[in-house]
Amino acid sequence: MTMPAVQEGYRRELVWDFMRFSPARRVASLLAFGLIYSLFMILGLILRESSQRLTILWPAAGLLFMTLWFSPRRNWIWILGVQVVAELVIDGLRSEHFTWRQYGPYILANSLDAVVGASVAARLMSAPELPRVRHVLQFLAAVAMGAAASAVLGAFGSARPFELAHYLREWQLWWAGNWLGSLCVAPVIITWAIRWRVPEIAAPPARAPEVAIIGCALIGMTIWVFSVAPGGVATILDLPFTLLALVIVAAFRLPPRWCTTFAASSTLLASYLASRGLGPFADDPDAFVRVGAVQLYLATLVVISFMLSIVLLEMRNTVQLLRASGERYHNLVEQSSEAVWRIELSLPMAPGLAIAGQIEWLRQYAYVAECKLDLPASQPPAGPCRRRCAPVARRRALVRDLPR
Repeated sequence: MTMPAVQEGYRRELVWDFMRFSPARRVASLLAFGLIYSLFMILGLILRESSQRLTILWPAAGLLFMTLWFSPRRNWIWILGVQVVAELVIDGLRSEHFTWRQYGPYILANSLDAVVGASVAARLMSAPELPRVRHVLQFLAAVAMGAAASAVLGAFGSARPFELAHYLREWQLWWAGNWLGSLCVAPVIITWAIRWRVPEIAAPPARAPEVAIIGCALIGMTIWVFSVAPGGVATILDLPFTLLALVIVAAFRLPPRWCTTFAASSTLLASYLASRGLGPFADDPDAFVRVGAVQLYLATLVVISFMLSIVLLEMRNTVQLLRASGERYHNLVEQSSEAVWRIELSLPMAPGLAIAGQIEWLRQYAYVAECKLDLPASQPPAGPCRRRCAPVARRRALVRDLPR
């Protein structure tokens, strides 16, 4: 199979096409999605700044984005329908005076976020399951564009009566909350989906004790840093940079699926504590500044975790490919029954030389770096092969002796 065919095979393994199921399984799949989306929505409502009800992050945005991204477009209408129904039910239950005019823009804005983000991601990334740094950057751009489009409509529903300053303030909060929700949830879903559906391209498993130690350290340090009340006694371990240090350690020691899982857990826990007026960012009296600082810090935490883990995985894969290629070459040389020669240049050749100049350059600067010639044990090698380990100056003479 060619490489595009292999990549397409991996991509098909990640597609969620519930329309291929039986009618009963279709309904069960949509109900399961609706239940999970409702739980994520309730979690987002809990993660609100207590004084002015400002949402720090919206994890349901990441779930809906990933669901649309890995679903055929013909299924999007069903997924969005379940999302709209779930939000209508939850908003109707928690509000005493529910009106479509009040909550409709929020529901449509969440739908717009996933549609725009999934469309951009599908356009930019043809093989998102393969670890590439450019895929991480494209993912960040896709979810940022989806959150920006969503914020245009969501902020309009929040900024009433309409004022430009109030609208821009709400636009920033909505964009950052939805973007952070996608950054938090989407990497966890895609890394574990690759582990379960296409394990042959997933990172090798980590040792269980190491996973447990790093995970407990990261969660414990998150509680330590973000449970400090404003004005309380602070220590050097209360600084937010300690979490960044642990995230970097996790990226070096753990595969991306565990690294993103621990980073997402830490982000959700820090958001909950910050929404209760705790943590290193709770001293500012302005709620907008507090929430913005928390969102910026948590976005930095998640982005560094995801990008660094993918960079390291790509480097490890590249080293393994180079090692395998070198082993195949040496096996070919050792098992070949023909003479194998490798000629190198002590001085690089200028690309614009004519044929005669190239030959003259070879005679002057080329040398036999490696040669292999199978002969009977009773017959010693003669000529160039006798000088297999000769210094460069003697090997260069072998090339100058080539017939003109």
